[in-house]
Amino acid sequence: MGSVDEETLWKHWMYLKNELHVEDLLVDLVKSGVFTEHQQNEILHVSPNTRQMKAEKFLKVLIQSGEKGFDVFCEILRRNSDNRYQAVINKLNISNTPVEATGASSIAAPVNNNVQFRPESSASAASSTSLCSLPSHDGETGEKNIKQNKSARRAWRSDASIAGSETARQPMATQNQENLDVSTLTQNTNRVVNNDEPQGAASISGQLNDRQNSNIDMQVLEQELLRLAPTIADVFHRISQSTAQVPVSEEDIKKVREDNERLRKTNRTLIEKLNIFQQRIIRLQLENKNLREEGEGANEAKKDLEDKANELDAIEKRIENQKIALEEKEKELKVQLMKIEEIENNMSKQRNKIQELHTLYDEGVEESCKQQDEIQKLQEEKEVQDAQIGQLEYKQKLSNERMKDLEDRLEQLEIGGRNRRGIGLRRSNPRAATKRMLGMMSDYN
Repeated sequence: MGSVDEETLWKHWMYLKNELHVEDLLVDLVKSGVFTEHQQNEILHVSPNTRQMKAEKFLKVLIQSGEKGFDVFCEILRRNSDNRYQAVINKLNISNTPVEATGASSIAAPVNNNVQFRPESSASAASSTSLCSLPSHDGETGEKNIKQNKSARRAWRSDASIAGSETARQPMATQNQENLDVSTLTQNTNRVVNNDEPQGAASISGQLNDRQNSNIDMQVLEQELLRLAPTIADVFHRISQSTAQVPVSEEDIKKVREDNERLRKTNRTLIEKLNIFQQRIIRLQLENKNLREEGEGANEAKKDLEDKANELDAIEKRIENQKIALEEKEKELKVQLMKIEEIENNMSKQRNKIQELHTLYDEGVEESCKQQDEIQKLQEEKEVQDAQIGQLEYKQKLSNERMKDLEDRLEQLEIGGRNRRGIGLRRSNPRAATKRMLGMMSDYN
């Protein structure tokens, strides 16, 4: 694969990892004979088996496949009927129709009379031609530079990677290692790119300088990771505390929600920083690869570079595991937020029920007051009736006493009449006497 093609892929590495649908592309590439079934299985069963890891493995195999693989890849993107990869085509500056290899590209790579699909990037072409025409430090002609540029081992050395290595040489890497910031790195990178320092052919002294720069980059990266380690540990500790505690009140729920939001923002920041570190690791890996290939006479330097490469692989795996753990924790936070929302919904329902009970209680109190008023009125009516009954009982008692007095008087009168008349007198009719007495009583009443 030409240096321009590989440089373009590395430049848009993170974008391609998120945009490519590996499963669909693998089918066409296997049919074309670019990829083997073994490579297809390795890509589809990569560990961890995520979409981004599949895309990363796919891009690595694509770089290894050479120019033919990249040409078939461009052709597959172009002939997609639903224009799914139109944004990718625009990003990679791929022409809509196949173009012949230009003179500049033939200098940077072996001459190929077949049709080639190359990104139409004037800046990349200019950088490749400028690299080809640079003078060597040992006084050799430009032919050696051309041979070196034909190799894929210098494809990664774009302006951005040069700027990254030059940035590590500045005093900022030793003075402000604890306060390393992405914006500062970007400013330093732009400043170094504008300087356009020439890059000569590989030599023993150049290898030692690059090795020293990679060591500086490794130290900066390790110190930055060590600086982030307490933050990550604190995030995990706070996540475990928030998941272990059950909120019992609205204040606790609100506090947990705020903590969850802060943790999610922290997770996103850490993931972004980890992505930046991953890009730096990729650049350092490419630099180590270049040093291993160019340093044929420096076996000791190769051994050190291999050790550094292994360390970088281990760091990359740790970073990837941390990213996966952070994503899982973020999922747990989302689940906890859903539980909190359910609890809030239940609490709102309970508040509505309590409000209804308060309403029913108020209605019951009103009815009870009305009943109390009615009972009070009935008690007053009862008292009036009791007073009337007492008066009637008193009158009846007086009437009974009078009746008794009249009966006693009647008996006395009867007895006195019998005594006066004597036994021989005509007996008077008692019924008539009783009628007379009753008439007298009625007159009396």
